Amino acid sequence: MGKSLPKTSKSELSETSGKRLRDKEQFFANISHEIRTPINAIVAISQILLKTNLDSDQTDLIRTIKQSGEALMRLTNDFLDYTK
Repeated sequence: MGKSLPKTSKSELSETSGKRLRDKEQFFANISHEIRTPINAIVAISQILLKTNLDSDQTDLIRTIKQSGEALMRLTNDFLDYTK
């Protein structure tokens, strides 16, 4: 016949569950940092550029970049809040 599976104690299940939760939290902390850092750079550089002498087309493009970065940041924050 087939092999029987080893019995798992409640404490082993609890330990495994706790490790998975810690791993998930660490994963989302890392993802949060890796996603937010470049988005923050895009928004900050856009703000700096908007303080320089630009023609109207350039200003419109930089505003679009800034607004898109801000929208991505909101979306990222919402997603990360949802996963908690």
